[in-house]
Amino acid sequence: MIGTDGQWVHRESWIKVGSYWVLDIMFSNWPSEDVLAHYCLTHRDIFRSKKVIELGSGYGLAGFVIASVTEASEVVISDGNPLVVDYTQGNIEANSGAFGNTAVKSMMLHWNQEDISSVADNFDIIVASDCTFFKDFHRDLARIVKHLLSKTKSSEAIFLSPKRGNSLDLFLEVAEENGLHISVTENYDKEVWKCHEGFLNGADRDSWPSYETGHSYPLLIRITL
Repeated sequence: MIGTDGQWVHRESWIKVGSYWVLDIMFSNWPSEDVLAHYCLTHRDIFRSKKVIELGSGYGLAGFVIASVTEASEVVISDGNPLVVDYTQGNIEANSGAFGNTAVKSMMLHWNQEDISSVADNFDIIVASDCTFFKDFHRDLARIVKHLLSKTKSSEAIFLSPKRGNSLDLFLEVAEENGLHISVTENYDKEVWKCHEGFLNGADRDSWPSYETGHSYPLLIRITL
């Protein structure tokens, strides 16, 4: 996450939930989630009347943006951490008046859980931010994306993820091995690109001195069946 000085603060711990280990990052709102929320806000039309799920939501900023402004038919904000899921449900209840006719719910979802029959083939759009950095989860993430996307109509996953060394490239290889189709875009939004250039070389450099393209700048990944 970002500290008060604009730098990354690396804080992670693992908690056991039944037979699963999940990363405890409940109170981390990562830059890629901010960018994903901005992208959803500026491309709101693609979500209208769609069923949407956010994976590895943390705070679920993008999910709440979609629920509030896009007229999606349904938004599910999912995570594998029960504390996060409870926190998200509390936010949903506190802000229920902001969602119009959009059905919004939180959901406990582990990418490697076997029984996902209640949500399989159910979603028009999946969104996620910075969910590709743990290499051990790549196959589970690719699998859950393939199972969740609707196979009866047009569907896609929209990820915002930095390269983080070779982690993103390895995930894309695994996704393609699972029969998924990938497109990667570097410059996808003029405001995001302006911020990127400012952090990298411009006037904003001092506000985030540790900013580095491979670690900090999220690429737009679009995944289809």
